[in-house]
Amino acid sequence: MAKKQPAGAFSHVELISKDPAKSQTFYEKVFGWKFDDMGDGYMFTTPLSPPSGALRPPQEGEVAGTLSYIEVKDVSKTLKSAESAGAQVLVPKTETPNMGHFAVLLIPGEISQGIYQSA
Repeated sequence: MAKKQPAGAFSHVELISKDPAKSQTFYEKVFGWKFDDMGDGYMFTTPLSPPSGALRPPQEGEVAGTLSYIEVKDVSKTLKSAESAGAQVLVPKTETPNMGHFAVLLIPGEISQGIYQSA
């Protein structure tokens, strides 16, 4: 995650592709993006302005699409608040070494929503 956003702002977007190589070529040609291979098929990009982004293949049980992350002050507190508001935790609080913590929720209306706490 490149530049820290204020709490409540979109901070990162993951583009989940069934064919990451073709998608990468598209984003490079059409938008001039550059990608850095972070390993395990995770390609990080930093567009001209926040939020940062990444391109990756779907994980088991996940469909192709877009997953946005909203910056929060505290992932643990936000998870508790989200669950009490009807969300289901899909991915628990997880560390991104030297960057922060994230989690993924399924919020009412069946929207997958990431939350992110910068280090």
